[in-house]
Amino acid sequence: MPRYKEVLLLGDLADIARPGEEIEVTGVYMHSQLGFSRDRSGFPVFGTVIEANSVLKKGGYSNTGLTDADIARMKQLAQDPQVQHRILIDYCSS
Repeated sequence: MPRYKEVLLLGDLADIARPGEEIEVTGVYMHSQLGFSRDRSGFPVFGTVIEANSVLKKGGYSNTGLTDADIARMKQLAQDPQVQHRILIDYCSS
């Protein structure tokens, strides 16, 4: 396991963490071709990077802005088989 991994923080996540800080990242693990590099056999060389969707700093700071009530409501909705219908009704009524 690597000790570090390059993480892209785009949009509102930019500047949420500083180099060297320990964070928990939820995101997409992607590959990227490193220029036009090729190994000795002629195959392209790829690197990997994580494009972050959310960042949680070690120590509990979160960039989500969700309250405990928001999280409880989401868990409740997750159990409802008609969740799509309920979300649509809630969205249209507000």
